[in-house]
Amino acid sequence: MKKIETLEQRQKALAWMVEVATHPLEPVLNDPKTKKLYDYMDKQVQEFNAKHFAHLEYPEGEPAVDEQPESKQVELKGGWFD
Repeated sequence: MKKIETLEQRQKALAWMVEVATHPLEPVLNDPKTKKLYDYMDKQVQEFNAKHFAHLEYPEGEPAVDEQPESKQVELKGGWFD
């Protein structure tokens, strides 16, 4: 297994991790080989993030998440509500 060295490799690793983690047959829980690979990928992504994004508030290419989304008021008129 090789180390994650580019942002593209990181994105592919994260996509694979999400796919495996959300798979209905739960391969991470039921297959020791998949669990070992998942843990390795997780460690590699964490090391990559620590090395390349430690000094940034938000990682490059990752959108900033709003703390509190703008609330929208919906006015209900008519029908059985009145």
